[in-house]
Amino acid sequence: MDRALFVALRYSVQTGHSILYDQQTKVQWSKYVWERCTIPKHRYILWLAMQQRLRTRVYLSRFWHEMDKLCLLCGDHNEDISHLFFQCTYSNQCLKKMKDWLGCRAQTEDFYKLLQWFSKVKYFSKLRKKFCIATVTALVYHLWRVQNDALWSCKIWQVNHTLEGIKTEMKMRLTVLLYKGKKDRDNDWIQKLYS
Repeated sequence: MDRALFVALRYSVQTGHSILYDQQTKVQWSKYVWERCTIPKHRYILWLAMQQRLRTRVYLSRFWHEMDKLCLLCGDHNEDISHLFFQCTYSNQCLKKMKDWLGCRAQTEDFYKLLQWFSKVKYFSKLRKKFCIATVTALVYHLWRVQNDALWSCKIWQVNHTLEGIKTEMKMRLTVLLYKGKKDRDNDWIQKLYS
């Protein structure tokens, strides 16, 4: 916007905001990250992962060249975001067990594509879609937490322990979602989750 046009317009906060922030484009993944059903600390880690900003060993090796880049969970490949979510054998086992628990038939192992699949699947109710997106977000958070425990505590949790933590958190979250109401077609699915 040129100066003459700016002076001619009557200033308002909305005009100033549009001048300053009009150039930004909305990213496609924001609706998954900021889904209201997800737990806030899970949202933050997913937000960092979507932006490729998590401090993985490959990311940190740019600053400390002598740093070992190998994944702490499997020790086979360099630890970057694509490896940690879900190419690593540990995280891949967690993903497969989580998909079984949710009744997911998606073949993808990329967390962004998995979130897309959950949002677009036609035979899931709105409640089920939100719950599944929140569960994938929780899985990303807990895998990051397991990686940090491996780094700082030299302890790697078993896959079942990690999944039980996710299931417990998500069952509590489901009770919050159920407060707003559920449809009858979700009853069987909910019973399966709790069994």
